[in-house]
Amino acid sequence: MSKITTYEKSSSSLQNSDNVDAGDPTDCVDESTRQTMQTFWNQQAQEASVEEMMLDTNAKELGKEEIPETLSMLPDIAGMDVLELGAGIGRFIGRLAEHCKTLTAVDFVKKFVDKNRELNGHLGNCHFVHADAARLQQPANSYDLVFSNWLLMYLDDVEVKNLLAKIHRWLRPKGYFFFHESCCFYSGNVSLRNNPTKYREPAFYSQLAQSITLATDDADDGQRAFEVITCKPLQTYVKYKSYQNQLCYLLRKV
Repeated sequence: MSKITTYEKSSSSLQNSDNVDAGDPTDCVDESTRQTMQTFWNQQAQEASVEEMMLDTNAKELGKEEIPETLSMLPDIAGMDVLELGAGIGRFIGRLAEHCKTLTAVDFVKKFVDKNRELNGHLGNCHFVHADAARLQQPANSYDLVFSNWLLMYLDDVEVKNLLAKIHRWLRPKGYFFFHESCCFYSGNVSLRNNPTKYREPAFYSQLAQSITLATDDADDGQRAFEVITCKPLQTYVKYKSYQNQLCYLLRKV
């Protein structure tokens, strides 16, 4: 049976499920940023549709090419334990769950989590979690792949760095972190008011991925946490929108 979990604030109490949260230190979150992003997405998620989630009325058409292109950048996930952050209504979950061992799908918009469970609750290897990724806690060495699509642009810079450090702990040795972000500017066609999304320069993510280090015995020299395997734009957006800044990164824990 699939399960749905509700995770509140930074406590470890979970409702309606096993306790899957443990082991992370206090999170560095900006309460103002979290509230702003929560309000923004609660306003967008009226019907929990794919158009609302992608902020584009052509979402279904884009997805026909975008989804397989995105998944083609992943390593072989057969037998892997996968964590999907910002899973939304589950555009990727069916194809991921078809191959992986287990999949934990997380989103901070309850309507999206409920819709994801409604659409994909029949998948026996999936677990649905209502939680803010910025506050999420998971046991160390729990996953082989962490997957996110349009997530980091809804965190501030400190929250992004903190999340990458936590993802490194959650991953097993040689595990992978895949993320896709809109860079530079908005690419959807839905009119937005007071859009708080952070459309960063691509260099921000590349530099960050290579700058996170682990402490070593030598105080002057840390060990790099991730190596960058892939960094490239989604050609679907180049083709249909002449937009080259939908960038995908694949990192590996080292």
